[in-house]
Amino acid sequence: MEQDRLNKIIGKNIKKYRKITIIEGKKLTQEKLAELINVSVSLISNVESNKSKKGISITNLYKISVVLNIPISKFMEEDNEYLLKPYINNASDINTFLQEHSLEHLFNITNYKEIEIKSHLIHKSDHINIYEQIIFNLDNYISFIKSYLKINQLEIRYIISLTLYNNNLDIFLNDKYYYENIEYYNKKFIKLFMNNYIKNMKLLKKYINITELTFLELCNFINENKKAYIFFEHIEENNMQYYINLIRSIN
Repeated sequence: MEQDRLNKIIGKNIKKYRKITIIEGKKLTQEKLAELINVSVSLISNVESNKSKKGISITNLYKISVVLNIPISKFMEEDNEYLLKPYINNASDINTFLQEHSLEHLFNITNYKEIEIKSHLIHKSDHINIYEQIIFNLDNYISFIKSYLKINQLEIRYIISLTLYNNNLDIFLNDKYYYENIEYYNKKFIKLFMNNYIKNMKLLKKYINITELTFLELCNFINENKKAYIFFEHIEENNMQYYINLIRSIN
């Protein structure tokens, strides 16, 4: 994404979060914010209205983040508006993940690239920005997993949230467009879903005799066992016995 677009997003978010911030019992004004971070009112006004060609410095953005009690990464997000798009099928799930900050590291992006689109089944423009790409790919990931899991919404959401707590989320930042690379994405989605499970199985095999399942076998097992989510949780040496006991209770 070009710098001008980023500046516009930051300004829009500063205004949004400022207007819902209460300081000393009053809504935070541009004048008060300028006073608190020791800059001119015109700087705040120009940044919020996207009239500043230079945007805002990282130092002043940090000061604003402290005053508003908002992580800096939030000022760079362009995601919420995309949850309202008609092609997003899992807005409630995605919003929950965003509120829990489980995806926050994805939005700490330094490469503001745009994704080229050749087919126009969903998106009518020739490009989408990286923030929309993240939301769009996450939505497709959730839909893909839901097509295999036949348990209730909250259980699916919990399992998916556990699969997102790892360092292998580059698939959501990929510059390939989903509807032009469905098979590619589905393979990546399976790998992402299985990541924590495979790591946990590798550790569990040191202590108990247990069979590692394929993706389809694991989905069937989850559909038949309400406690199967434990295979996606953070299993380590110091809680091993607890999980061994749980696993024996469902096998």
